[in-house]
Amino acid sequence: MSGKVDMRTAVTALKEEAFDFLSKPINSQDLLTTIKMALSSTKSEDTTETNANDSGKLVGPLYIRHQSGVAIVSFIRPLDQFSVQAYENAVKKLTEDGDLSGGVVLVLKDVTYINNIGLNFLLDISNRWKAANHKICFTQLSDPVQRYLRMLGYAEYFPIAFTLDEAVQLVS
Repeated sequence: MSGKVDMRTAVTALKEEAFDFLSKPINSQDLLTTIKMALSSTKSEDTTETNANDSGKLVGPLYIRHQSGVAIVSFIRPLDQFSVQAYENAVKKLTEDGDLSGGVVLVLKDVTYINNIGLNFLLDISNRWKAANHKICFTQLSDPVQRYLRMLGYAEYFPIAFTLDEAVQLVS
């Protein structure tokens, strides 16, 4: 927590492996949410159930399905130091299996927490996929992800669509 609210302070804190950055005055609900996220981020088991009618597949912490030739990749765990390796392995498998041959839509509605390690992962895969000529778009960002990206100035860096249909059209 800090009473000094500026981008440099937040970035420095997160680079020094702070779990999160909250500015004073503290909103008690935000503090409680952050504490819950910190405690739940230590859990490594995936308890997410998938819908059998969705014609997708679960690959580690990612759920993928296709629509109009576009890979729709849903992130279903927090994006932090406890999940990034599993995400990386899943992305590698998707790439090797050819599931990411065209445009890619990243759905982040189920990401309940993100920190600098998760952000760096998103930056890395976004840059890799762009280099491989995949069109990329983010959609349905959860509130924690939206707040985090805005706080660090990355909300304009990533192409973001409000709805899944918009995102699919943008990368088709």
